[in-house]
Amino acid sequence: MSSSFGENVDPCAAIRAILGSYPFSVGLLRELLQNSDDARASKQIFVLDHRTHATDHIHHPRLKPTQGPALLAFNDAMFQEEDWAALQNIHRSSKKMDTSKIGKYGIGFRSVYHITDYPQIMSGPFFAILDPQHNFSPAGGVKINLSENTSTYQGHLTTFDSLLPNDWQGKEFTGSVIRLPLRNRESDISNKVVESHEISQLLHDFIK
Repeated sequence: MSSSFGENVDPCAAIRAILGSYPFSVGLLRELLQNSDDARASKQIFVLDHRTHATDHIHHPRLKPTQGPALLAFNDAMFQEEDWAALQNIHRSSKKMDTSKIGKYGIGFRSVYHITDYPQIMSGPFFAILDPQHNFSPAGGVKINLSENTSTYQGHLTTFDSLLPNDWQGKEFTGSVIRLPLRNRESDISNKVVESHEISQLLHDFIK
């Protein structure tokens, strides 16, 4: 008689190990810029949003803390299916099979966890939130097709309004925005609480 047996990976432990190799620095912004280069984007915009947004019409009540200040990174290329897949595999990079791409997408992207617990991605018709702590999602995150329903998630979508077209109403978004709500309390991923002025300094150092 046999039974299932295998290794289990703790996402938070894996992310903490990765953060040890990617110190909190402008390297975080360089990783995001490399992702844009990999996508052959022609434009990259960083926005530090100091606002606090409404907490109604969001996916789960435990996401209320993500409606505060955040760093947003926009580029004008859309996520492909392999990019969505790479986000779900902490130690795998979709770039490894493509020598024309320079970054380590699967691993390098995790440097964003220096500042957030819930990375959010909008691209094409999709909006996704990663949840490695499984605080609101047993699966570790959610991916939503906005073409089917935007009103239910309007609270999340307003946090992207600085980078969305004025006439955007849930149509396919021809670009990608990664939104990183700043961590406002200690977590299983990191005990670092991130202040807006720290991100302002990173942006200043990045453009020097």
